[in-house]
Amino acid sequence: MKTLAIGSGLLCAAALLCSSANPAAASNLVVNGGFESANFQRNMWTTFGEGQLEGWTPFEGSRIEIRKNVVGTAYEGEHFAELDSHYNRNTPPEEIGFFQDIVTTIGQKYHLSFAYGPRNGINGDNKLAVEFGEGTYEAIDAGNSGDGWKIFNKTITATESSTRLKFWSLGKKDTLGANIDDVVIETAVDVPEPFSVLGLATVAGVGVAGTMRKRMSEAA
Repeated sequence: MKTLAIGSGLLCAAALLCSSANPAAASNLVVNGGFESANFQRNMWTTFGEGQLEGWTPFEGSRIEIRKNVVGTAYEGEHFAELDSHYNRNTPPEEIGFFQDIVTTIGQKYHLSFAYGPRNGINGDNKLAVEFGEGTYEAIDAGNSGDGWKIFNKTITATESSTRLKFWSLGKKDTLGANIDDVVIETAVDVPEPFSVLGLATVAGVGVAGTMRKRMSEAA
């Protein structure tokens, strides 16, 4: 019975590791990542200033433009953001975009993903930039009208307790540009190597079989 108990314990440990290799999806650290909290009529669009859109802050001098399935369809839900938004023409900003500060742990890895796509009817002017922490700048070309949504993925290691996520337009300042939607940041989970998990199960099985053979030999 003791031999079986030890073997069962080892096998249970291996099973536990196997189950932890496929953890449940982590919570999204981005507030209002799909821009769904914006409240306005269907098939319309509007812009938001500082403090007007949950989770997001526009760059100084610019606004955040949210569309509700008009001139394009959202990747998820009903809303998406167009980065080349309207701005104060008397004091035009250097860059048009918005940001959100994410609470992070120094040394922890985080995975960023979001959908991006071109504005309908626009070709050659659907470029955008994203930055999640210093030194992570990425320039992206969303393509031409009709190309549809694509997915961006990147994993970074946090160096601060608060990491800024920024999006901005790289095209002409004409209020016509690339779109983004479904912004997600999750804590990255290190998955055990399949060999190490299977190896533990194998060791457990061999240990049980060997001990049982020894007991049978002694009994004989």
